[in-house]
Amino acid sequence: MHIRIVGLSAGLLLLFAVTTGLLHLRRESQHLTRLAQDRLLSIAVTAAEALDGEAHAELAKCRDRSCANFRKLAGYLRRIEQGNGLNTEIYTLVREGSQTRFIVRTRHEAQIGMPYELRPEMLAIFEQGVTASTGIYEDQYGEWMSAYAPVKDSSGRTVALLEADYKAGEIRSILRRDALELATVTLAGLVVAILLGGILSSVLVRPLSQLAEAMDAAANGGAGPPLPLFAPAELGRLARHFHAMQEAVASVHLHERLASVGRMVATIVHDVRGPLSNILGLTRILSDQQERPRRESMAHLLAKQVERITELSDDILAFSQGSMTLHLDEFAAVEFIEDILGDVRPLADERGVKLVAEIEGCASLRADRTKMARVVYNLVKNSIEASSSGSRVLVRLDSQPHRILLEVADEGKGVPSEVRPRLFDAFVTHGKPAGTGLGLAIARSHVVAHGGTIEFSSEVGVGTKFQVELPASNAAALAA
Repeated sequence: MHIRIVGLSAGLLLLFAVTTGLLHLRRESQHLTRLAQDRLLSIAVTAAEALDGEAHAELAKCRDRSCANFRKLAGYLRRIEQGNGLNTEIYTLVREGSQTRFIVRTRHEAQIGMPYELRPEMLAIFEQGVTASTGIYEDQYGEWMSAYAPVKDSSGRTVALLEADYKAGEIRSILRRDALELATVTLAGLVVAILLGGILSSVLVRPLSQLAEAMDAAANGGAGPPLPLFAPAELGRLARHFHAMQEAVASVHLHERLASVGRMVATIVHDVRGPLSNILGLTRILSDQQERPRRESMAHLLAKQVERITELSDDILAFSQGSMTLHLDEFAAVEFIEDILGDVRPLADERGVKLVAEIEGCASLRADRTKMARVVYNLVKNSIEASSSGSRVLVRLDSQPHRILLEVADEGKGVPSEVRPRLFDAFVTHGKPAGTGLGLAIARSHVVAHGGTIEFSSEVGVGTKFQVELPASNAAALAA
């Protein structure tokens, strides 16, 4: 066991050192490449902007090194090359039909007009007058980086392309030097890891073994037999018992959280119900006494919303206490769905979402209207909040021989796979910063109380569809 701990410690430290070094080399390579790209592009742009476009156009027509403009332009490019701090080569190219030709080249006494094989990324410079740069690429002459800029005349017309090439061997040299340093440091780290592993093994194995023995004894209700110092199972037992402790603590925390939420909700509902009842009474009196139809309508809407808040308070209180009482009634299906869509329509209009209702073969429902309204309201509201502008939310109610099927489908972002198994759990929410995680949990509790089921299917980027099934015994549909 002692040898295994030493090897494990050494291996972990070695893995850490190698991983850190490789990440450093990668970052260093990316950093050096970006610096070289930026510097090379700056050189190309500066040289192209300062180059005399008319003089270059005349030289392209002359195509003779003895032309007056050749010495002038070549001298200017050589000064740029010598003073830029990079090992670069600069030259200019012109395009004639499908042919591309050298005009001025700083490092080679090439004849003016020699053909040049144009690379695909260079077409945009001739055609659009833009600048561009490449990463490291390889050709028959070695590894290079290139930057391109258009040479323009006084009218802004692109008359040539200026290319600055940088031989990337310098970057490779720096990276090879860093790799050698990494190997040296890693070897030294391995030696240190072996020494530290031996020390840590001697210090930690004995206490861990004693701790595991004590935990076994406590789990079995006795002192337990003594174990050898290097027993191979002590770490495994410690992990198992620690995991069991974690589960126990998590369970206690969950029950404490539910109890706290229950107490908090009960207090809030108790404190809020009184003022809400008073407001409801006042709005009804206002509706009875006012003669103006508009004020009566507003008072009616206000009373309806206060009733909804009261119903929501009852829902949360019942959920927190784990109790459920159904008040079954028969009501018109079309009116039921339209009332709910009317409540959520302002939210849908605000988000640019179209609401569509389809009711097939279902004239009336028999259920607890308040609780089923909460189910449909929560599902439709969630679908609207998950949808983008221009999409639609479909609410479909269908009567079948032995069941009622309610579907709410959206074209939103979908539910991530990691959230789906817990979507109906209390306090689980996704995509809504202000969400409590109780809406779907309450909806499921209402559906189950009616003897039904609620399920969903979802695809990320396509949308989500919730399906509620109610048996005919609890939600009766009468054929239209």
